[in-house]
Amino acid sequence: MFHPRKLKLLTVFAAVVAFLVFVLPPITYIALRYQHEKAVVSVETHVNALAVSELINNNPELWRFEQLRLIELLSFRSGSVGAAESRTVFDIDGTIVAESRRVVHAPLIRSTRLLFDAGRPVGRIDIARSFREPLVHGMGIAAISLVVAILLFLGTYGLPLRTLRKAFNDLRQEKEKALITLQSIGDAVITTDVNMRIEYLNPVAEKLTGWTTLEARSRHMDEVFKIFNEKTREPSVNPIKECLDTNTVVAMENHTILVRRGDGEEFHIEDSAAPIRVSDGAIIGAVMVFHDVTDRRKAQNRLHHIAFHDELTGLPNRSFFQESLRRAMQEGHVLNRRVAVLFMDLDKFKTVNDSLGHAIGDELLVLVAKRLQACVRDHDMVSRMGGDEFTAVLTDLPSAESAAIVAKKIIKALSTPFELHGNTLRISTSIGITVFPRDGESIGVLLKNADTAMYHAKSCGRNNFQYYISAMSARALDVLYMENALHTALDNDEYYLEYQPKLDLKTRRIVGVEALLRWDSPQLGCVMPSNFISALEESGDICQVGSWVLETAIAQAKVWMDAGRPMVVSVNVSARQFKQPDWVDEVMALLDTAGLPPGLLQIEVTESLLMDGADRNEAMIRALTQQGVRVALDDFGTGFSSLSYLRRFPITELKIDRSFVVDIRKNTTAYKVIKTIIDLGQALDIRVIAEGVETPEQYGLLAEMGCDEIQGYLLSRPLSVPAFEAFLDNFGGGQVAACQSQDKLQ
Repeated sequence: MFHPRKLKLLTVFAAVVAFLVFVLPPITYIALRYQHEKAVVSVETHVNALAVSELINNNPELWRFEQLRLIELLSFRSGSVGAAESRTVFDIDGTIVAESRRVVHAPLIRSTRLLFDAGRPVGRIDIARSFREPLVHGMGIAAISLVVAILLFLGTYGLPLRTLRKAFNDLRQEKEKALITLQSIGDAVITTDVNMRIEYLNPVAEKLTGWTTLEARSRHMDEVFKIFNEKTREPSVNPIKECLDTNTVVAMENHTILVRRGDGEEFHIEDSAAPIRVSDGAIIGAVMVFHDVTDRRKAQNRLHHIAFHDELTGLPNRSFFQESLRRAMQEGHVLNRRVAVLFMDLDKFKTVNDSLGHAIGDELLVLVAKRLQACVRDHDMVSRMGGDEFTAVLTDLPSAESAAIVAKKIIKALSTPFELHGNTLRISTSIGITVFPRDGESIGVLLKNADTAMYHAKSCGRNNFQYYISAMSARALDVLYMENALHTALDNDEYYLEYQPKLDLKTRRIVGVEALLRWDSPQLGCVMPSNFISALEESGDICQVGSWVLETAIAQAKVWMDAGRPMVVSVNVSARQFKQPDWVDEVMALLDTAGLPPGLLQIEVTESLLMDGADRNEAMIRALTQQGVRVALDDFGTGFSSLSYLRRFPITELKIDRSFVVDIRKNTTAYKVIKTIIDLGQALDIRVIAEGVETPEQYGLLAEMGCDEIQGYLLSRPLSVPAFEAFLDNFGGGQVAACQSQDKLQ
């Protein structure tokens, strides 16, 4: 029998040991799991809040109604497999906007994050995760520990001292059973002594570290558990060291990477380390529980990529651009460095979409993005703003003029033809450049000024770059005012046509007119076409206005024909209008409706229009001429048409550009060019008309060279319908003959 005092001590000892055996395993497990689950819920709430806030920033007014997109964002779930969660988005008033709900059993771990629009809270996102499963596991461990504790207590209390050794052996066996329990959980577990020497690794830890328990035992933790920071690639402080130094539970820092021994594979890991204490509070070691979150991190990165990158090209999107520019401006302000913003818009990209389809257009944008990235330095950034607009942020520039070097590289790179599905595509870009801090000290101002400079580059002929200057802002306001007025000009009947006569030099009769568009704006007065046609083309309104011109000119030609004055009316057509797939049908329908013979309509096209998509244009022109419509090549001699093009296209008339006619007497080259064009027309049986004839001397030389027709101020300025009809009434052969001695024929 035990001595009473020894028996009491033995009883107390047995009770304490049993209590520790019963309490420590489940409490340790539950505490570590709670820290893990809480961190997971917090991270997922933060990630989802970022994604939803990005959606709100892109669509601040209607985001509450994009439930499908919100539910899609909420569906990115990177937590532990099988964990039940409830995810809900509320607006600022607490109304549920979207939810991704599963049955979630108490107890719950909750996390809430605010949603922001430009820094202003507009709602919140709540995530609740069930903690029932870890509690069930903890209770399982507690049950096992309870059985072990009871057996230990009974064994220690009931056996005599001679069986104490056997009791300790039993305790060791029960400890092994507890270790088996640790080996069965899904998390990795490592225990050490107070000197950070490895004592135990469970199978999951062995798999992730590449060390077995036998290999790792007694080795220092830093040798077995090699971790570093994903972003800095610098070694991270081991959490066990921190927990032993501070005597507290320590969570791993964010972006921790574990390198496995042997193959060097890297794993994203998360969780924490805690000190192991005995009954008197003394620390005898530490335990670290961690798990592989590589798949979850990939999901987070994917979610981040969706929120901050363009889906088509993979380039940073507008949000990423603004954030990068903000950081670059902050660094530039502190370090006194220049930052340049290049705003790029592709020229004629819409033509590719309209003619070849959006699929080809998308592929072209991808190739453009690659070429743009190749033109900038590694630390510079190219982004896609949307459509065919791109930006570049150039940092640490030695001078403002350094941005021009990059702009020239970009222009050269994009001028090289693209080959796509058997198509040779030629595009260019117009670039506007602003420099921080010279041209602005805020993102909005820099971007607006770069956009203004880009439009100035377009107005200068495209395929060039322009630095922003303050005078551009005033010019941009004038252009904007004109564009706004143009949008309503057609509906308000502000357009009208004037007609300039054409004279046949052989018969000395008026044989045709050119219909010329005029705009009488109530605000701007009479605006000449050279000042507003480009704006119509940029806005796309040129097609609608062009249809009105065609319809009006055809109707007027029919009136003159019915009055016994049939004459050919010429109408200029823009490239965008000509490329409409049903345009030929539209022309023939207008002729049929008006009852005008096709031979009394002449379409004027430019050389550049003719050569842009030659195969399609040949079919269009042939379709017109086969039905009797005449086609004239306008401004001939200023482009790059070759003899083969003239033989290929069924052109009925060549119009010599006025720039040659002006210098016909003083410039020998101009004289020879005109003579060559006239001879060429006669050889190909194509009529030749000279425009811009203003003097009797020009008239006489053109008649001597055999030119077929003339048009210009010598004959008449463009006239309204009543004025033109009066001109016809007063016109006579004697007046034609007087052209050789008079300044004007009226």
